[in-house]
Amino acid sequence: CATVAQAGQIFERLGRMSLGWGNIGFPILFALAAGLIPQWLPEGWFKKATDRFVALPAYAQVAALAAVFVAVRMAAGTAPAPFIYFSY
Repeated sequence: CATVAQAGQIFERLGRMSLGWGNIGFPILFALAAGLIPQWLPEGWFKKATDRFVALPAYAQVAALAAVFVAVRMAAGTAPAPFIYFSY
């Protein structure tokens, strides 16, 4: 911080304990959802999904992997998010 006043503003915002969603974009929310959804799936779902994937023909496996690649690439975005602390 450049001044004590700016440091005070930062501590004041931290002390409010309020949620700010301004710096969380769709790709981050998608990644969080992708990580949380498997927590509620029934046991054995991974084994079943693996067995089904292995049973697919090669061209279907390629299509599935290409879809995952495209989804990850789209979630990555093209530009980094602005560093939030530069806005204070």
